[in-house]
Amino acid sequence: DLDGVGEVVRVDVQNVDWMKEVLFGGAPWVFHCTDGQASVPVEPPPVFFESAQDLRSVASFGLVDCWERMPSGKTLAHRFDFPKPPVTFAVANGDPP
Repeated sequence: DLDGVGEVVRVDVQNVDWMKEVLFGGAPWVFHCTDGQASVPVEPPPVFFESAQDLRSVASFGLVDCWERMPSGKTLAHRFDFPKPPVTFAVANGDPP
């Protein structure tokens, strides 16, 4: 289980207010997409965790299930037209990924 791993935060797509804040609040975030529906869970690459440690003063790092439906009925992957996994994306300044 990756909850609370080092400098990486697991972001719940069901928490609409928090999702809006991390995606559009302006603060820099780097996310690695997880897929809770995958038959074989894929761990983020080690470089993601290394970067979270090395760059913690520059950005927040999080894991988010990009293929889980949000309360709106869409997934992050659908909303932002992400390719198939693996996907890592960044947001900052209120701009979309």
